[in-house]
Amino acid sequence: TDEAPPVQWVSRAEARQAASSPKTQANPAKTISVGAILGGIWLCGALLALCLQVFAYIRFQNCIRQNARGVYRTELAEVFEREKERKKIARRVALLVLPGAECPMLMGFVRAKLLIPDETMTLQDAEYIFRHELTHYNHRDLWLKAVLLLARCMHWFNPAAYLMLRAASEDIELACDHAVSADMSLAEKKRYGETILRSVSNQVSRRPAAMISRFSGDKESLMKRLQNLFDGRAKKRGGAFLLAVMMVLAVVGGSFAIRQDAG
Repeated sequence: TDEAPPVQWVSRAEARQAASSPKTQANPAKTISVGAILGGIWLCGALLALCLQVFAYIRFQNCIRQNARGVYRTELAEVFEREKERKKIARRVALLVLPGAECPMLMGFVRAKLLIPDETMTLQDAEYIFRHELTHYNHRDLWLKAVLLLARCMHWFNPAAYLMLRAASEDIELACDHAVSADMSLAEKKRYGETILRSVSNQVSRRPAAMISRFSGDKESLMKRLQNLFDGRAKKRGGAFLLAVMMVLAVVGGSFAIRQDAG
């Protein structure tokens, strides 16, 4: 039997030159483009990063299905419905108790759920927490976070993508805080800030934060939120979305270029 032609590792320029050479056409050898190799490594890394996030999200969904329950305290349910009316939300958003949750959080792209750790919070705290999370719902911040997560997964090799996701998440929270506190008095803002601080005490575990909205965060983020709570300037989140879209398009365009060069 004839032996298979040897595999040669060449650059793109060498691959083009070899393909157009009459000698190569007479006796073809298998050539592997460096661009194709790098493209394959990038694709494997991006798929792995995305699968890890999706797996964590699905596992958390299963945890909710097994452990979450409805709210028994009538006053909390009434405050929640009142805040939904305030935000003019007609679609169903479930209010559930998830024992062991580190803080109130919003999740669910199709069937939204607002999860609280227990029912011991004061009605004042509940009003602020529900208003904050329902503002995230109205702003469609979960979808924005999904785009940011996709950009980070596609740029898994780029440290700037992880910094972008962190900075964008902070901007989203600042914009939400500003929307919630825009019509508050100074005393109300202080009480709102105290509600944020009280929510930190229960934060002990890690959740797929890129795909949910949490009422609290790490200490550095909380300090920024409290400082900006009394800053009257509006906080915008459009820059984060634009940057994420540009990063996604850059990778998609680069993959097409690599595919053309490989071909």
